[in-house]
Amino acid sequence: MKTKLYVLVVILMITFISSCNSNILSYRIPNFEDQYIFDNIKITKGDSATCLHIGTTSLFDEIDFDSFLFDNKTLSFIIMRNDSVLYERYFYDTLRHPTTPIFSISKSFVSMLLGIAIEDGYIKDINEPITNYIPELNELNEITLEMLLNMCSGINSGGVLKSADIYFSTNLKETIMDYNVKKEITAQYSYDNINTLLLCIAIERATGTNIATYLESEVWHKAGMSREATWSVDSKEHNQVKGFCGINAAPIDLARFGSIYLHNGFYNGNQIVPQKWVEESFAKYNKPKDENGRYYSYSWRITNKDAYVAVGLMGQYVYIYPDKNIVIVRTGTSYDVFDWIEFIEEVTSYL
Repeated sequence: MKTKLYVLVVILMITFISSCNSNILSYRIPNFEDQYIFDNIKITKGDSATCLHIGTTSLFDEIDFDSFLFDNKTLSFIIMRNDSVLYERYFYDTLRHPTTPIFSISKSFVSMLLGIAIEDGYIKDINEPITNYIPELNELNEITLEMLLNMCSGINSGGVLKSADIYFSTNLKETIMDYNVKKEITAQYSYDNINTLLLCIAIERATGTNIATYLESEVWHKAGMSREATWSVDSKEHNQVKGFCGINAAPIDLARFGSIYLHNGFYNGNQIVPQKWVEESFAKYNKPKDENGRYYSYSWRITNKDAYVAVGLMGQYVYIYPDKNIVIVRTGTSYDVFDWIEFIEEVTSYL
């Protein structure tokens, strides 16, 4: 009996494995090497990088802050106040790797590009149904761009395995169609990568250009980013940007990204993002709350201190605190030790 049961289990395992996406079997889970595995589109830096001043702080004179960050698997930690860099450290040879995968912080970039596309006249407003741009998904005709932005569209692409299948898909548009995405219109927060992927496709169709190219011309060059970045795509054949993740950028350029929002969209002499879009992104009214009780607005989380945070897998953070003109960036390989947002807020109380 035990032998038969063992054979049955083996057969089931073989059947399960053979049905999985081959990329999932090869790569298993998202990790920092994905930026070298996935095909990508290059995002060139501007002609000249925005000058960042160096400031000083006595905060770390009496504590070994570097060791604490290192012990908690931090790759980079940057503190800026009043546009001056107070603290900038890199660990685990991060400087040898000029770009870092930022995972779901990419969603906040997609949000930014949507605001720019509306300002440029490519998209009417956030109340438009997604089917205005992706008519083949006619069953989603009640879902608006704003619902997708706030993760309250009711879209459910499936469990963990299907999320992995989307992440490693070599044909994202086909994957979306194959899933027969379920939706239930609701005001409740329900996080799903499909939401941002649909926004990405909508922006591309509206502007007539790849969203990575749009990011390059409208943000990277105008903001004076210092390093070349990349945006991972599903494959060379289909060239669909992984809009829900996939940006690989230098941490110091993430600080510049935060500074754009800190200054209401105006940076390096350019109104990069409309001020109205920034204000609405950071408004709590009529916005859902995430699993930690923080407001989720236009792909940003709002803390009790009215700070704004872009969050990525494995502990990637861009933290903006307008009350003190502070931007903090943390990249790392783990975030399950404690709440990094609470830790960052504690740091700001001493600045």
